[in-house]
Amino acid sequence: MGGPVRDEYRHIHGTLDSSIVVIGLPTILKNLQANLVEGVWIITGYKLMITILLIMFGRLADLYGRVKLYNMGFIIFTIGSLLCALSQNGEQLIIFRFLQGAGAALLISNSTAIITDAFPKEELGMGLGTNMMAANLGVISGYTLSGVLMNFFQLAVDIPGKHPHRHFRHNLGLFTPERNR
Repeated sequence: MGGPVRDEYRHIHGTLDSSIVVIGLPTILKNLQANLVEGVWIITGYKLMITILLIMFGRLADLYGRVKLYNMGFIIFTIGSLLCALSQNGEQLIIFRFLQGAGAALLISNSTAIITDAFPKEELGMGLGTNMMAANLGVISGYTLSGVLMNFFQLAVDIPGKHPHRHFRHNLGLFTPERNR
């Protein structure tokens, strides 16, 4: 582990992913030929897993080690993210978002405890404040980052010869719907 400040980078991933899908959802649904109910589960499933697993993972971390479970969470979250990008339909994406949510729950449930252990009492307020700032920055930047990425990668789609990887990028939610021509 790289220390409490470096690890906030990982915590941002867990919260960023809760919001980044929202902007790209219409495009994701279109390209995966998924319906609105699946779209709701793509967003809700992630948050549901975090909510359900937080207390259990916190207790397991008390028993088996916070850092170990935190690092496992980063691995699970990363694998879930890669699988989301490779989803071929709405059902797969929902399942992989559940996996992402489990990884995020491991990250979120342990970050505060790790900070409490890492910072001396007189600096604990700063450490916890930094943790919450990172969490909120992740949520807020998810909306903006999603829109920026969608617009940026839309330019790549409009360039002839750039279509072979289009399906993969659509699954990431990085495209806006086709422009009216």
